[in-house]
Amino acid sequence: MADNFFQSCNVKNGGNDGGGAMGGVGECYHGSDAMLFTEFRGNTMIDSDGISLRAANEDSGEAQCAAFVGPWVRYAVIRANSVGGISEAAKFASHGTTLHPACAGIRAVSSGLASTDVVAEQNSFSCPPGGNASTSGYSLANCDHCVARL
Repeated sequence: MADNFFQSCNVKNGGNDGGGAMGGVGECYHGSDAMLFTEFRGNTMIDSDGISLRAANEDSGEAQCAAFVGPWVRYAVIRANSVGGISEAAKFASHGTTLHPACAGIRAVSSGLASTDVVAEQNSFSCPPGGNASTSGYSLANCDHCVARL
């Protein structure tokens, strides 16, 4: 199977769920919309904002979601992707500041309850000079039973 190829996928500052050009979200949105058993595999992303997962675990107050207590993101796999470069949106967001633009990466963020059982592995990252990259390319915040490895 050939890779999926994405170039110059931009997300405005504060846009999309978790800031990735590709990603998924689990949340209460007029009913339980948990993200379960999801895989992002074999994508090539150049000058993009990377891949992100976001779990909006806060209590929305919607009666339709009262029976589901979360976590909203479970059993996700992000494997064998090539993520790199700096999006035009990241360059724009850092313009006029002392900050270096963020390089593409793989992120999982969760408010409230931790996401669970996320595996991020066998991904490759590249960040051009002048870009700001996390040490490993991964950022898994508030995630239980999660693993990130190259």
